[in-house]
Amino acid sequence: PPSRFHNIRQYFIEKFATLKEKNLDGMDFLLEYNPGLVVIPRKTKKHLPKEATYLVSLRITPANNCFPSDAYSDLPKPVWEAVYHTSINHLGLALLDVNYQMLP
Repeated sequence: PPSRFHNIRQYFIEKFATLKEKNLDGMDFLLEYNPGLVVIPRKTKKHLPKEATYLVSLRITPANNCFPSDAYSDLPKPVWEAVYHTSINHLGLALLDVNYQMLP
């Protein structure tokens, strides 16, 4: 979660402890990145909420390497391997308003 980005190393260690308690292979967290943004075509807008201006697509996955290298460099090897265990990838889609805010 964004509130833990400042100390992601500790977050990974805590998640790994939970993982071992539950006897699971991968971490249960997802990151959103690689966004694609398009303007919604006028013909399509009539089928969507009137505030919808953009469509964004996101890769949502536990696979990541977007934190500084020092966040990973001294993780214990089993924790590091669990962080990079990719069990699934998702496609996220969202409608955004003219200010790039996600619509509910």
